Amino acid sequence: MTIKKTKTANIIKRVLASIIDHVILSLLNYPIVLLTNDITIIPFIFNVLSSCYYYTYFLSSKTQASIGQKILNIHTIRCDHKKIDIRLAFDRSLSEFLCPTILMMSIQAINMNINNIFIVSIIFLITMVTFVTSTCWYLIALFSQKNQTLHDIMFNTMVVDNE
Repeated sequence: MTIKKTKTANIIKRVLASIIDHVILSLLNYPIVLLTNDITIIPFIFNVLSSCYYYTYFLSSKTQASIGQKILNIHTIRCDHKKIDIRLAFDRSLSEFLCPTILMMSIQAINMNINNIFIVSIIFLITMVTFVTSTCWYLIALFSQKNQTLHDIMFNTMVVDNE
């Protein structure tokens, strides 16, 4: 059995790839925002679903890389070097958006006109906990040996430079 040498992608490449992917997704989702006018939940749900589909499709593809990752010559691999299947790609993608989704929903709830101080306090607490969790979710990559975020660690994946 031969062990493949891989060079872990640096944080800057990962962030830039993510920005490129988010710009692409924003452009694709923009028509939905225009069509739904003031109904904020529909574009939000569509954004989460399209993001999960986008990352699931690309991470389970032959290149195992999103468009942003392809541009920056990086890709996602399983730590055991087996191909990422569609289920792993979906689970990883869903987990990646879990905290930000809860955070956005709680921020929307804070903006609602709720007169019950207890409910407002609970929503605020959920927002703060989710914000801290979301921040740590990605900051962990700065201290991880393989620059892995929490969803990488959970699903035994990492992002590496193309060979």
